[in-house]
Amino acid sequence: MLTILEGVIEIEDLKVFLDEIKRISGEYGVVIQFFDAEKVAGESHLRCAVKKGLRSIKSGENISSDPAMEILLYASGKRQINKALSMGVTAGRNDVVVIVIGESEDAIEELNGMITQKPVLEYSQSKRESILHFFDITEAEVEVVGEDRIPDLVMERVVMLDMIK
Repeated sequence: MLTILEGVIEIEDLKVFLDEIKRISGEYGVVIQFFDAEKVAGESHLRCAVKKGLRSIKSGENISSDPAMEILLYASGKRQINKALSMGVTAGRNDVVVIVIGESEDAIEELNGMITQKPVLEYSQSKRESILHFFDITEAEVEVVGEDRIPDLVMERVVMLDMIK
């Protein structure tokens, strides 16, 4: 079961925050990954990354042994963990999208208690520059497909990760 949460979170200490996420994940037996919402091109983007990440683990072709990290790699369209991590959260105020894989209302309730609900998941014009830069999408590509297809260019990067070895 996949649950997607979205909103705003204030992170005072990143290490303490990550330790808390690891605790919730372990306690409830779920996979949790936080994303910088400015680099998420919509629900389809994340659903595709989850599907591809879990499939790579199942087939033994995964880069990371951690399912949350494998999903982050696919969502970022990058094979290098250090580059993929820049799609995660930082200390301070973050617009976030959170995925939870597994069935635990308690985990979801705890995570919902950490974030202030706000719609930040879907692609919007305010995300344009952040997404173009992060995914190395050129203006020439946008001209060819059109502004409204920028999320499709992001999905292309996610899908093509399998082809980059």
